[in-house]
Amino acid sequence: MKEILEFRGHKVFHEIKPRLRHAYIRIDKDGQIVLRSGSLSVARAHKIILQKEKWILTQLKKHLDAPQQTLGKNILFFGRLVLLEEDKYLTTLAKRFKNEQPMREDIMQRHYYNFYKTEAQLYIPDRIIHFSQAMNLFPSELKFRRMKRRWGSCSSQGIITFNTLLIQLSKEQIDYVIVHELAHLKHLNHSAAFHQLVADSLPDAQRIHLSIKNERML
Repeated sequence: MKEILEFRGHKVFHEIKPRLRHAYIRIDKDGQIVLRSGSLSVARAHKIILQKEKWILTQLKKHLDAPQQTLGKNILFFGRLVLLEEDKYLTTLAKRFKNEQPMREDIMQRHYYNFYKTEAQLYIPDRIIHFSQAMNLFPSELKFRRMKRRWGSCSSQGIITFNTLLIQLSKEQIDYVIVHELAHLKHLNHSAAFHQLVADSLPDAQRIHLSIKNERML
């Protein structure tokens, strides 16, 4: 069940899930405010939104200030917004859009996701080898798939999965995610020992970590 609430001139999409015990607020990739909770009165929902007012306004500003990717014209690639026709490396992607005009948005988006997956599979394994040797930590298996909320994950079996959208981030941010997941091979938690291993393995890890928290997946 969904209902729409108002907040400071913005719409808040309230997703009601009766089994939820807590309320969660997020800003989705389109800049929409989403509140997920169990059954709440409108008054209670508004109260929760007002309690998170500062956070919501900050996140909305980040969304407005973030690079805006336009399908078929530019792409967020290694931390930069690049025009498809001005980068020789991206000409193949640009030709796909020229040859298939007019093209539906969902098909264009699929071309982007396929491009990111290919690039992730080409770029990330070499960085894994580099950091695995430096940290003496080796995953049992690597996987790549598009994820909505996480840049990477590590299972108790030593399988590391990377979000193919990582290619949107800068190379130093990608390195951080790789080191973070490799560190989970030794510490499957976020303990002090885990954070120390990350810091020992990557200079300026804390600064890079904070920069990634400000990124959103397009």
